[in-house]
Amino acid sequence: MKLIGKLKIRPSNEIKNSRIGIGFECYDRDLFTPEKCYDLAAMTGAKAARVQTGWARTEKEKGVYDFSWLDSMVDNLLKRGMEPWFNVGYGNPLYMSDAPNSTAVGCVPTLYGEECLNAWIDYVKAMTEHFMDRITHYEIWNESDLSHFWYPEKPSAKGLAELIKVTGKAIREVYPEAKLGTCLSGSHPDYIYNLFSNLEPKDLDFYCTHNYDRFPDNSWRSRRDVITRQIMEELGFGHLEMWVGECGHASWHPKGHGQCKEGGGSEHRQAVWHLRRAFLDLQNKMKLTSYFMIVDLWEKPYEKAVEVLTRPAAHGILNGITYTPKACHKAVSNAANVLADENEVIEPFALIEGRSCNPDTPSTTVFFKHNGKPCMAYWLACPVEVEEAHETCHIVLIPMKKLKDPVVIDMLTGDVFERDQGEFKYPLREYPLVYCERDTFEIETK
Repeated sequence: MKLIGKLKIRPSNEIKNSRIGIGFECYDRDLFTPEKCYDLAAMTGAKAARVQTGWARTEKEKGVYDFSWLDSMVDNLLKRGMEPWFNVGYGNPLYMSDAPNSTAVGCVPTLYGEECLNAWIDYVKAMTEHFMDRITHYEIWNESDLSHFWYPEKPSAKGLAELIKVTGKAIREVYPEAKLGTCLSGSHPDYIYNLFSNLEPKDLDFYCTHNYDRFPDNSWRSRRDVITRQIMEELGFGHLEMWVGECGHASWHPKGHGQCKEGGGSEHRQAVWHLRRAFLDLQNKMKLTSYFMIVDLWEKPYEKAVEVLTRPAAHGILNGITYTPKACHKAVSNAANVLADENEVIEPFALIEGRSCNPDTPSTTVFFKHNGKPCMAYWLACPVEVEEAHETCHIVLIPMKKLKDPVVIDMLTGDVFERDQGEFKYPLREYPLVYCERDTFEIETK
């Protein structure tokens, strides 16, 4: 195929909406320097930014709230065209004398007595009043189904429901129009059923799942999301938006990591995973895909409830310490721009027929309309550990609906190709390529 240019990347302030977001989590524990991240984040075109609120960082003296650190993050994101949304948590050592870590990460205020719970309610009301002119969405707690984030008791769906009701009431007393949500790491259906059984439909507006599966094309979490939708429908929560509130694949893993037991990784593997996830989430009708996170957390120890990591997996799209972009930064930029504006899943309009390589490995296709124009994302669904470029791998594409002037966008590099006259082969890679009309996306020509 003939190279004709590159996909034009619009920054966040030039995009009305995108399905792609980037996490700015962990600043509540002061684990990175956000000033080094804002411009590079906005360059991608991503719109949403998940921010953790940090009770312990805000209230260091009982009854005295200092939101200046959080103001700075919210305002810096907003002025660059990004839209922050809050994850509301964690605990506070002022009211939790036996907190197992310095910022009471994972310590649940409903489990520490009346003074602590009342202080939590006061804090939540103060936070909501302070930010209600800038923040519309409030996600209550983080990954409560993991013992790391539900301390000092064992994870409890009924306990989370209680926390949602108490916290949601405090938020809506101040800001009745607030959109409320919660999130799980991908819990067992029994936990999910018990959670929604102890809530009322009016308690929530959105629900977030987290996806860190090693193999995105055969994700047990995605299958569980189907079950979750069924449970929500059965119990009267079919109105909830479903988001992927956290997801990602690290460019480096320590040995024994749940995502990669043998350790290691690469920037290429990370970028491949992120690109596949973006289109799979579109296919699964998730409203948002938020990548964890903006930068590797390598400046300070990372505390969970009863565990401290000195060098956690490198999930950032920026390198830790140096704050330089990884290959994934370019991939996320391409995804945020291709999945900006209006996108909807459609019926297939083309078939893949014949392949010059990997005959036993399936390919994945996602058909969608971008601003009303048909597109097909497709890739070789091999394990992400396969880092070959597959430069000689091609397919024959049989359109059931012929495109007038088709091009192919390489989602890893942003390169755009047109078919040479008389050529019917199209490239196949281990990451998504997008087949579409030439005028679907803006192309910067050479």
